[in-house]
Amino acid sequence: METTSLERLHPIDELYTLGLRLDKVYGALAKRHGETYFSMGVLEELRDHPEGRMQKQLCIPLYMPKQTASSVISSLEERGLVTTKASESDRRSKVHTLTEAGLEKARRVGAEERRAEELCMNQIGVDRIAAMIDTMHELVQRVEETMNNDPTPEGCEA
Repeated sequence: METTSLERLHPIDELYTLGLRLDKVYGALAKRHGETYFSMGVLEELRDHPEGRMQKQLCIPLYMPKQTASSVISSLEERGLVTTKASESDRRSKVHTLTEAGLEKARRVGAEERRAEELCMNQIGVDRIAAMIDTMHELVQRVEETMNNDPTPEGCEA
């Protein structure tokens, strides 16, 4: 059944709902591989930075609170997917890196994720996706400016 314009959500509410729906899809992919939405994000971030990342370097791009990042890293360590060592440049900081098992999992799930994304992008069209991304960047920037919001997650100040 098609909805009328009176039944539709406000455009901002609809964008928010679509974002949550997309997060749910990625969360389901992570769950199929025994991970959470956040743990999969950490695995992918560490896969893309083999030199390792400090906690703050993980929580900022993933928009993850410091406490959540700490919990996720601990869980990944307990399962043998991540190792932690003191930073050579700042002994007070810890650097997290993937183990071989963690790298294998991140690569496997990442490849599955990328295949699905590429298929969808090809079906929709790269130009349409690019235009949508440009529009979303502009919208988010204007909302941040209007609401004077800092995009840095709480507890992960730069």
